[in-house]
Amino acid sequence: MVKSEQKNPQVIFLVERGWRGARELAIKLARQHLTCWLIIKGKVPSDVLEIITPRAGISVRSLSRWYFKPMVALLVIWHRLFGCLKCVIVNKDRTLFWMSAIVRMVGCHTVLLNEVGESIELSNYQHQTIRPEDLASFLSRENSSVL
Repeated sequence: MVKSEQKNPQVIFLVERGWRGARELAIKLARQHLTCWLIIKGKVPSDVLEIITPRAGISVRSLSRWYFKPMVALLVIWHRLFGCLKCVIVNKDRTLFWMSAIVRMVGCHTVLLNEVGESIELSNYQHQTIRPEDLASFLSRENSSVL
């Protein structure tokens, strides 16, 4: 039996609208040897998941809308306490609000991803702008307090 190389995530992306920006940022972070999980809200056909996924260090899952919030909350807490989760990246303001409360309790960071045209804008829960390069270098280091 072949053992899969599925690692615990270091970055979890909560994707509720449009996955292009999240996938681009996940590719940048995967190049920095960070393991990324993209969790898409709503049922996504398997052929679409195959289009999004084919990169090393990136996994894509879809969760039903009905249990998205409780399942994501449990996953984040589990992977922070028993894994190596460093950051949760969301692409919706309302999700940033409730997720940042959970993530701060377990000592992790949240980042808001906005797609503006073809570019990506990142900000922390205090709406301070973060460059993707700074995020990657911050997450690659241990015990940093840039966010």
